[in-house]
Amino acid sequence: MRLGGRIIALAAGVIVLYANSFTMKRRMVEMGLYSVLGLEKRHIGRMVAIENLLVGCTVMVTGLVTGMLLDKLSYAVLLRS
Repeated sequence: MRLGGRIIALAAGVIVLYANSFTMKRRMVEMGLYSVLGLEKRHIGRMVAIENLLVGCTVMVTGLVTGMLLDKLSYAVLLRS
């Protein structure tokens, strides 16, 4: 079990690193385009910070709501059995 867990963790780590690399390449192109269009670094930084805040809040709320719904659903299934 330990060996299987380590292999899965290693595979998941490789996938996460690849996805991060792919995303960062696309973000660098996006940031370069914003720079060419005339935005200063502070404006780009502010925009990225606001975007991260909005995405983080959205993910947090969605996760909490989904977790509560799945909790109620699993409890109802257990009571029905």
